[in-house]
Amino acid sequence: MSKLWILTKVLLKTSLSQSEKKGKKGISKIAMLILLVVCFGFSFSIPLGYLFNKLYDPLAALDQQGILLTLAIAGVSLAIFIFGIFYVLAVFYFGKDVEFLLPLPLKPSQILGAKFITVLIYEYAMEFIILLPAIGVFGIKSGAGPLYYVYSLLLLLLIPIVPLILASLINMVIMRFTNLGKHKDALRVIGGIFGLAVGIGISMVSQRMEKIGTDPDAMIKLLTEGDNSLVSIAAKIFPTAKLASLSLIHSSDLKGIINLLLFIAISVAAILIFMILGELLYFKGVLGNSEVYSKRKMLSKEQMDKSLRKNSAMKAFMLKEFRILFRTPAYLLNCVIAAMIWPAFAAVGMLGSGVLKSEEGKNFLNTIRDTRYLGIALAVIFAVSILFSGSGGVTSTSISRDGQNLYVSKYIPLSFKDQIMARIIPGIILSSISVILTLAVAFFYIGFIPELIIPGLIVSFLGILLTSFIGILLELRFPKLNWDNEEKAVKQNMNFMMVMFGSMILSTSAVIIIVLLKLSLWYAFGAIVLIFGGIDIALYYVIMNQGQKWFEAIEL
Repeated sequence: MSKLWILTKVLLKTSLSQSEKKGKKGISKIAMLILLVVCFGFSFSIPLGYLFNKLYDPLAALDQQGILLTLAIAGVSLAIFIFGIFYVLAVFYFGKDVEFLLPLPLKPSQILGAKFITVLIYEYAMEFIILLPAIGVFGIKSGAGPLYYVYSLLLLLLIPIVPLILASLINMVIMRFTNLGKHKDALRVIGGIFGLAVGIGISMVSQRMEKIGTDPDAMIKLLTEGDNSLVSIAAKIFPTAKLASLSLIHSSDLKGIINLLLFIAISVAAILIFMILGELLYFKGVLGNSEVYSKRKMLSKEQMDKSLRKNSAMKAFMLKEFRILFRTPAYLLNCVIAAMIWPAFAAVGMLGSGVLKSEEGKNFLNTIRDTRYLGIALAVIFAVSILFSGSGGVTSTSISRDGQNLYVSKYIPLSFKDQIMARIIPGIILSSISVILTLAVAFFYIGFIPELIIPGLIVSFLGILLTSFIGILLELRFPKLNWDNEEKAVKQNMNFMMVMFGSMILSTSAVIIIVLLKLSLWYAFGAIVLIFGGIDIALYYVIMNQGQKWFEAIEL
């Protein structure tokens, strides 16, 4: 057991890059991470809490308030299971630490247990963001006693275990009896695309359900039954959700403790099965993953000449950045596809909901086309550009992606100034494509508004420059160079998180200010250009002067 906890602490320290950097700097990074998680969590939890609060009273009048807890628990469990399949695959089998752990005197169960706990800790963040508002609202509105909150604490710790174990067992069986490990890069890409497809699918299904609905008579019957009759139906999303929700709903009586004990028993049984099967399957499945599958082909003279064609140093560096982004699955999924997925979501949102065809939708379109509100529309375009470019992470991870190979950049025949610009430009290009495609989708459904084209493109470019400049400045000051997995260079990069969170604040603030001031199109355009154009110029000056010194001072 001691080896398990020691290994777990090592893996957690490594993932947080604290193993080599201790002291005040390490503590400050942890504090900043906690602060960002809290802030990011609140940005989602507060709207969810508001929604649950609005829904509680109407459902309570029908004695169906328990559906709130069940849907939240079932939704979290399903999300952990689906995304856990690919996350577990990356951590258990594709992490660079595996080859160092295998020769050590450790049992498979100890390695598995430590990796499982590491993944579990990260899953808690998503769980808390969704479940805490539901649990809090239900407890306060229902006047629940102390036992309710004791049960809630236990369940918050236990709920992710079963879905994560199911995801782990599926991976262990697949990796034991297949050669998929040789195609790890392809699996990462497929997994990421699958996750995005699931997100789009859920969005389409939810919109379709709102549009079509279910059988009115059957729904009325279920609602009027009372006694939380909808709990059983909602629990079918994930089976164990029913036990967890019923233990909270009936926390004040015997039924609550019985359901809680059953849930605990299932969780313990799942852990035992996981450890037993892990002893049998894990080592045999992980062996051979160091092998790499690749295709080789003979190049023709024309292809050879093309590959050896001389480019300018800056162009060559830029092309290198693009190749790394598109050839590395972790960067392709988290940077490129994450930036390009927004047009798809926009299309699905407008097409799937059918709201634009309704009477309310038509009135909304007429309002948008009203010249009095074009200033607000321009603010929305500006906000969208900031939000989309900030969520891509191409620029805000550009130096971190080099990792320990950054020393190469110190010796190549290209000035630091040009290197910095070559890292910024790919992010600008990809973000611009995403924003232009999204605007094209919006204009297709909303209708062409000529007055917005030129101002919209200009303010979009200013917004993209803003997030790109902020991202590169953070990278120059706080690059994350110590990582053993490409995903950590992005997903556990504080710079990426800060830019993404900051883009949310900036985009929301811009819209609110222009709405409150009721600025017309050209006044809004002038304000955005003067304020944010000025900020962009100031940031560019800092990057080209102080930024070069910061880049030179980066130590490996």
